Amino acid sequence: MVNPLRGFISEGGYLFASFDGVGIELHEERGLPGFVSRVLDVLLGRIEPLTIGGDTLSIDKQSAELFFARNSEQLFGVISEEMPIKEKILRLLGELMKEVHSGLPQGLFEGLAIGGDEGKRLIIGTVSHFLILFEALEQNGFDLSFFRNEMKEFSPQTFVHFEREFFLDRIVEQNSPLLDQLSSNEGVQEVQMFAGLLIDRIKKAVDSTPSA
Repeated sequence: MVNPLRGFISEGGYLFASFDGVGIELHEERGLPGFVSRVLDVLLGRIEPLTIGGDTLSIDKQSAELFFARNSEQLFGVISEEMPIKEKILRLLGELMKEVHSGLPQGLFEGLAIGGDEGKRLIIGTVSHFLILFEALEQNGFDLSFFRNEMKEFSPQTFVHFEREFFLDRIVEQNSPLLDQLSSNEGVQEVQMFAGLLIDRIKKAVDSTPSA
């Protein structure tokens, strides 16, 4: 499993920086001294550990409080002041995930990705999001058996992510022999656009392959 918050971290190490230009400061462990310092910060209430899928992010509590204070009006009706920091962050995550490509993984298109530089290189969502995408692509003639096999042991609610270039390259590799049967006519607009992007990549890969 993967912590879906990873897709919302900027290159400078701030969570939700793309939401308001500043974001929430994170603390990363750097060897034993960093670990000891982090434990002390947790005990003193300066850091809020947030674990999802076995992966922990260390949230700077004061930075998080300032973030939600700055955005209180924008988040009114979604987040209330009395919520604990963890609940506020998870509620905001849920809202951001819903806003992008309803029912589909986030980050299919780099230009529409959320989450700063790290978010722009990841495709992220629950297994159920990916299965919706796979089914739609299969209706356009694509073979997604590689990724279906990768996810078959996970529950539909499990968060997973792929590096975008790996994800695209693997689909291109698996579907190059199927080029003649592929289309971009089925599914919602985002699926059709994504299928078209894949077909363009497959055509370029086929054209660049030396003839036997």
